[in-house]
Formats: sequence, C-alpha cells, structure tokens
Amino acid sequence: MPPRPLHAAFLALVVLAAAPARAELYRWVDENGQAHFSDHPRDPATQQLPSRPPQSRQDAQARMEKTRRLLNAFDVERQRERDDLRQAQESGAIYTLDNDGERVYLSHARLRSRNTGRRSANTATRNRAG
Repeated sequence: MPPRPLHAAFLALVVLAAAPARAELYRWVDENGQAHFSDHPRDPATQQLPSRPPQSRQDAQARMEKTRRLLNAFDVERQRERDDLRQAQESGAIYTLDNDGERVYLSHARLRSRNTGRRSANTATRNRAG
C-alpha cells in the first residue's frame, strides 16, 4: 500500500516532535528566600540558567553500557548473596555444646552427613505437600 499524504505528514510531525527541544530555564529567589524556576523570565533580574547541550548518541550509548555493567554486577552480587544464604540455611550449626557447655566443632564429614539428612527430609516434606 503506497504511503498516503496524511501518513507522510503524521510521520514528519512525529520526527519533528522527537527532536530535542531547547527550552530556556530561568531561576529567581523571592522575598522569603524561596527559589523558583520557570520557562519565562519574571523580571530583568531573573537569572537564566545555562542549558545542557544535547547528548550525542555515543554519550547515551556509553551511559547505557555503564548502566548495563552496573546491573550485571548487581545481579552477580545478588546471586552470590543468595548462594551464601542458602548455604548458611542448609549447613545448620557447625558446632554442638558438650556437657561442660564448651563448643565441639563438627568435622566436614559430619556436617555433610547432617546436611544430606536435612535435604532428604526437606525433599520428602515437599513431595508430601505437593
């Protein structure tokens, strides 16, 4: 279907609207010390704020890449924290108290056997519940 003049006009309008607008920004302080901002000057003493230059495509891409790297680092850290939490929840106590109240640290083999028993019990409980 060939483009109609109305479609072309609408497309041109969208492209023009998407172009960055360069509005002027003004700031003034009233008698009470309250700062105000506006797009038009209040009086000749109103201070015009400098406008930021439009961002280049490279700047926007660099900012997006930096954001992506930060989010990936956050995801890695969050997964590490989840793994640490799961390990702590599964490991249980690493020591027991003897008759004198002293700590007796469990061997790695004993910890593994306790964790295996807990995992089996948790799996059986989940299977019964499901």
